Amino acid sequence: MDELIAFLEARLAEDEQVVEEAHKPLFAPAPARTWEDYALFVLDDDYRHDTIVAPEDRVLADVKADRDLIAAYREAEAHYAANLHAHPGELSGLRTALQIRAARFAAHPDYPEG
Repeated sequence: MDELIAFLEARLAEDEQVVEEAHKPLFAPAPARTWEDYALFVLDDDYRHDTIVAPEDRVLADVKADRDLIAAYREAEAHYAANLHAHPGELSGLRTALQIRAARFAAHPDYPEG
């Protein structure tokens, strides 16, 4: 599971970087507009093709939700390891949720199989 979490955290950091990079101009914008005027940005896994336009706030909300899920898994794992009334079903359910969320990156060459 640690490999899956490390993989997912790396993809989340990449998504955040894409959002940050979207605010850096590639060329001088017209004086009447700024990059903050745009509500959408391009999410591109290699910055060359296969682009998807997504609202910035949705991408950042997804990143936060996934980080919250990782935190919940780590907390449940620690409680289970310390016998602090953690239910094994909770840990299993959180693990499954992490696997489902990570599956959207299955085409990535570092995706952990199994």
